[in-house]
Amino acid sequence: MKQERDAAGSGRRVAALLIDCVLSAAVAALITSPEPPRLTSAAVLLGYYTFFTGLFGQTIGMRLLGLACVRIDDGGRIGIIRALVRTILLQLVVPAVLTNKRGQGWHDRAANSLIVRVNAAASSSSVDEHSSAMAPEEPAGARPAR
Repeated sequence: MKQERDAAGSGRRVAALLIDCVLSAAVAALITSPEPPRLTSAAVLLGYYTFFTGLFGQTIGMRLLGLACVRIDDGGRIGIIRALVRTILLQLVVPAVLTNKRGQGWHDRAANSLIVRVNAAASSSSVDEHSSAMAPEEPAGARPAR
């Protein structure tokens, strides 16, 4: 039986996304200078968000606000493919706005992911270290593998 984690609040999630959007826009502006970034900002956000969420379970915005993106089934990282699907849907906005009782938007449900709050220690390490909180519990009396 796995332990359930509560989804992070929408205010904290939106704030983390805004931080990530500002960072992406700044990088895009550096790339396209002196021209305005236009669609380059969306492309940078797609790459940045997919890379960090897929490999580390957190973007810089999420890390600053104590959030992590985890798989529902075991609390681990979602991986690049799920992160790409999640990010594309997130950029369409509507799927992110339509949420269920658990706070999952369509982008989270499509990627089988959940944004959760993590403590400062877990945020400064990796998602895998806090994923044990969502991993299946061992039955009573079970012996560790040797």
